[in-house]
Amino acid sequence: MGLVSTWSEAGDLTANRIESVRRGQPAVVAFRYRIRIPEGTINLKEGVDIVHDDDLVVRRFRDVDRRVDSPGLYTWEDAMTFETAEWPLGDLTATAAIGELQLHRTSERVSTTFEVTSA
Repeated sequence: MGLVSTWSEAGDLTANRIESVRRGQPAVVAFRYRIRIPEGTINLKEGVDIVHDDDLVVRRFRDVDRRVDSPGLYTWEDAMTFETAEWPLGDLTATAAIGELQLHRTSERVSTTFEVTSA
């Protein structure tokens, strides 16, 4: 998991990783997750929290359907973009977790810390 300059495909989490974003610029938080799934379509809920000094800045969830042709362990990379105009300056932490809705399973949470600098 990390802050990236841009994200459009798997691999951008590593290739475009950055350590800070200027307030007012979009913050793109990328994350990778692995999940063992049966054949067919599963419904996932991707969630990201942004925290500063133990205070929640923003929480975002979205539903995602993933389709596979055979059962197994799969890895996906995705990203969420956040507006930062109202964010505090300094170190912030982004934490992501993925929920599997049919079987009510939730992944381990993964986190990254980054800096929001003045515009």
